[in-house]
Amino acid sequence: IGNREQGNSRQERDVAYLLKVIGTAWLLEPDDAMLERLALLPGLEDVCAAMTPEAAALEYSQVILQLVPPYASLLLDEEAMLNSAQAERVEAEYRLAGFSILPEWRAGPADHLGVELQFLGHLLAVDEDRAARFLNEYLLPWAPVCLLAISRIERATLYPALADVTLQVLTAIAPDDS
Repeated sequence: IGNREQGNSRQERDVAYLLKVIGTAWLLEPDDAMLERLALLPGLEDVCAAMTPEAAALEYSQVILQLVPPYASLLLDEEAMLNSAQAERVEAEYRLAGFSILPEWRAGPADHLGVELQFLGHLLAVDEDRAARFLNEYLLPWAPVCLLAISRIERATLYPALADVTLQVLTAIAPDDS
């Protein structure tokens, strides 16, 4: 975000769309359409081609719901509890921007990685400075650790690869001063 020239609206729209696609993959069990979209991303082509929606749903439940739930509060709050102050802080950011968590997203608390990626994509489309601030203050303090943990899960294929891609995207758009 911080290392691109202002006014490159096509690139900003593309990055915003990419964040929303990746965010959705963290929020929903993949179906055929999602696997096809994800297969277009470098690093996910072979994994998605070999994955059935049933296998992806099983991996989703194992990785996201059991092994490494992707919530900021689990990594940032001393109590490591869901629905903590971290979730309340990020929810307040969503309200200020008029952003809503969709009912079909399997997010639970507001500080879910997928929701934060969706919100970052939303912000990038409307306010690049605010997007950079959100990335620095809300995603970068915890998401890399979460994504690295997921990338090291040996019994899974899709979500470790998606974690690698997500981390690459966050790193690429991180402001220069982060």
